[in-house]
Amino acid sequence: MREQHKQIEELKFMTNLHYEKMRERGFSPGEITIINIMCSLNHYAQEKGPAGPTVILTSCLSAVMSGKEIDITKINGFKEAKFKHIKNSNKSSNQKNENKTNAPSSYDSKAELESANQPKKIPQKHGNIIYLNRSSNKSAKGCIEVPEQKIKKKYSGILNHFSQEEVTEVICAWLFSSDKSHRYIDDNILKLNSNFTHGFKSWQILHTFGLDRKFKGLFGEYSLLETIDILSNDKQNFRQIISYLNTK
Repeated sequence: MREQHKQIEELKFMTNLHYEKMRERGFSPGEITIINIMCSLNHYAQEKGPAGPTVILTSCLSAVMSGKEIDITKINGFKEAKFKHIKNSNKSSNQKNENKTNAPSSYDSKAELESANQPKKIPQKHGNIIYLNRSSNKSAKGCIEVPEQKIKKKYSGILNHFSQEEVTEVICAWLFSSDKSHRYIDDNILKLNSNFTHGFKSWQILHTFGLDRKFKGLFGEYSLLETIDILSNDKQNFRQIISYLNTK
């Protein structure tokens, strides 16, 4: 029973995460909801027959229309679910990572993982100007287009589970490196097993501060002090992030 509850919570979290990521990419709530529903119903019909989707839709609609607090596990059709036990083995993890050749937030090879640990390239500086070797939205020292913060306060409770040092390292890994994925941070900084967390713990920490994918590696060519100075002079409120960076 405990294992089933854990799997249900994971499924709910992954579904919510997918919704929020699609919103960040510009899809409307209606587009995401309708496509998710129709794709799921199509798969369900293939497994249960053409009458299956009607039963599921009717059950869900009845739960919504009841006006009561909804317990998803009590909706008719839910309890037939079969839960697979998550195997915690390095062999299984390596096989999954090898299959995810297109996953943007995970390492696809040992070479990529080793590359992520290489020292950062230091840009050439001339006076007050930083000249970059790659295309970027940075042009001169102190002149950088800082993305809009999209703070998700509902995840702020995650900060109670980690030390100030761990949170600081997560923030720095995200701001100063474009190569470290959420899974990598969970494994190597938070010392968790990403087979279970899927990188969600570091994702929650970062989104508590409004640090989405647009901030990944944004300050890779800047020093810590320069980054603090830029954030301090930005029109947005980065005081909480700065307070963590000041502990480095």
